[in-house]
Amino acid sequence: MFRWSEQIKMQRSYSLIDFQIYLRKRSALICGKHYSNERLNKRNSIFL
Repeated sequence: MFRWSEQIKMQRSYSLIDFQIYLRKRSALICGKHYSNERLNKRNSIFL
């Protein structure tokens, strides 16, 4: 999660859609929904 957010800060060529997906994941974690790290890693790997 943190590595992915750092990449977004470094590479501002990311599309708004990718950034919205990142915000959804972050808000979901803040809301207390439990997502396994494996799922997040699989989803993140798609956008790298």
